[in-house]
Amino acid sequence: MTVQLADWVISGFFLIALLLVLKLSRQIGSEGKGSYNHISIGLLILMLVAIARVYKNAGLFVSIPFLSEPVFYQLIIWIAVITGATFVVSGVSTWLPVSRAYRKYNKTKIDHLEFLKKMEQLVGVESRLDSVLRLAVDHMVEHFSFRWGMVFKYSPRQDRLVLTSLSKNLPFDPAVLNRIAFSQQGWQKHLNGTPVNSAGIITGLGGSLANPDMVLPICVDRQPVGFFLLWRSEETVCDCDDESNLRIAADIIARKIEIDRTNLRQQSLIERDAWRAGLEKALDKADGLDAEVSAIARKLGGAISADFVSLTLMDEREKKCRRVSVGESGTALVENGLAWPEAASPVGRAYGLSELVVMDDIRFPGELIPEGFLAANGLKSLIALPLRTRRIGAVLTLASKKTAYFNSLRIGLTNHIKPTFKRLLQKEETRVAVAARKRCLTRLNRFISQVHSVSTLRSTCSYAARLLQEELGAELVRVSILDMERNFLESMALVSDCPAGGMVPGDGTMILSLMPLHEKVIKTGRAIQITETGAAESLTEVEVRQVFTDPIRMLSLVPISVGDRVEGIVSLAGTYKSVRCRFDQEEQLFAATVAELLSLAIRLSGKEPARLGMGVRSSGDETITLSKSQFRNSSRLKHNKARLNRSLSTIDRSALKIQSSLQEENTQG
Repeated sequence: MTVQLADWVISGFFLIALLLVLKLSRQIGSEGKGSYNHISIGLLILMLVAIARVYKNAGLFVSIPFLSEPVFYQLIIWIAVITGATFVVSGVSTWLPVSRAYRKYNKTKIDHLEFLKKMEQLVGVESRLDSVLRLAVDHMVEHFSFRWGMVFKYSPRQDRLVLTSLSKNLPFDPAVLNRIAFSQQGWQKHLNGTPVNSAGIITGLGGSLANPDMVLPICVDRQPVGFFLLWRSEETVCDCDDESNLRIAADIIARKIEIDRTNLRQQSLIERDAWRAGLEKALDKADGLDAEVSAIARKLGGAISADFVSLTLMDEREKKCRRVSVGESGTALVENGLAWPEAASPVGRAYGLSELVVMDDIRFPGELIPEGFLAANGLKSLIALPLRTRRIGAVLTLASKKTAYFNSLRIGLTNHIKPTFKRLLQKEETRVAVAARKRCLTRLNRFISQVHSVSTLRSTCSYAARLLQEELGAELVRVSILDMERNFLESMALVSDCPAGGMVPGDGTMILSLMPLHEKVIKTGRAIQITETGAAESLTEVEVRQVFTDPIRMLSLVPISVGDRVEGIVSLAGTYKSVRCRFDQEEQLFAATVAELLSLAIRLSGKEPARLGMGVRSSGDETITLSKSQFRNSSRLKHNKARLNRSLSTIDRSALKIQSSLQEENTQG
């Protein structure tokens, strides 16, 4: 009876153990199913052995072959016990070391998670970057038992490191700050994956701080924002997982900086758009350049706060300037007819090179020569910004009474006001164009009245020449009419800003056959405009001496047509003293309109076109040979000897004049 009770107790023990293992299956099998399977199989076998002993003692195996034999039964029992015990021992021996390592790993993992949680909470609560860096380095030193810790911020503009915080027990000499530097070359190697020690990125640390054990960069968009420097102590155990978590902590801070920058950039864009909208609104409300500059200058105070704003409009045709200035009072000062700025002045440099000019202190200008009124008003720093539209060039000048006032942020803001000032210039360009067109139409109406009221053709041509010279800014305007025989051009009017030299006077006569360009206009009936080097290549010296003056930079020939025949030419020219190099489409249209009115004047004058031709040729040695026999033998001229003699005399005088002028130049040369 005692043996049977003991067998039942043993069976119950193994059953309870099997149930307990089944309940703890997740913990036992978390690192692998092998330990759990071995222990559960072993306990199951041992429990079956205990139950078999109970059945044996109860006599249930008496009638079963083999099991009724004591020797065979004991053999089976011992084999089962040994097998079950082997499974249990194997499972337990495998599970216990893994369990200890797992508990240790869990503790380390929990500690790391707690550390990263602290860093997340830190960047979520604290918005000041310096405070975030200071508290972060304290957490790193405390959590990982580092000996010392230090954190720097990197300033890209100054290209140097700025100390933000250090651990309390760090023996740091403030004089070391002046020697600490950041190596851009070492940083690039680090980004490219080349192994670089801490001394290759941060240099200048001396003594016991010379070689930090760990340098953690805070990097945003592959650019350094700051660095954590950490030194190990004897208690510090920093494996790969620890280093990985430290880098994750640095990345958390970098992500916070990036998010703050993005938010700041978006806020800045919103404020900038509102500011620009205010500028545009001020521009729309004001009327006239002076009022517009004054209104915009007052709006600039909210973002740039310049003490002086001026807009200098450059008139390249007249080489004069107009300046609208607004000071602290907000009143616009308009100065007209100013001299062209020197090339070394801020305005001249900005306009001539089309680049932004910045002066941090006009008291030490260097190569530049600032205008005198700047210093007279107590201004010390300035920027000059070139502006251009299709027809108008200008320079915007912003000045301050503070030295080095225009930093990169304010310079960036000035780039955002360029569209507003360009729109201002476009409005001014439109106003000038409308005023010029009104003035032009008024003068054309007067010219039409002149054509109908004036009795002589020459006075009408003189009026037209003055009108073209004033409106187009040409240095020389000549109006010529073909004579009756169409061999000569009779100069009806000449308006010139150039020395007369050897030119045919305003009432002289020119030989047409010596002027190939004029002949081409008469034959084709089309206007010709030649600019720059083309004028020198197309014009002959004789044509220049008769019609223009030497040297010619540009010319424009406009035909005066009566019906389907050209009866005259308007000749316009500019020399190298002029800044003009061509007439635009509107100016050519104006010249063509004047030519049409001159054709009306010719018709009203009753001039009868003749169809008589003459010929003159030029030899290669720059002498003029006259073929008088051609005219004497012409049957078309025999009936009018007086007209023939007059033509030949004109040719002789012109040829002798040109010949003597050429000989005089050759002698001087």
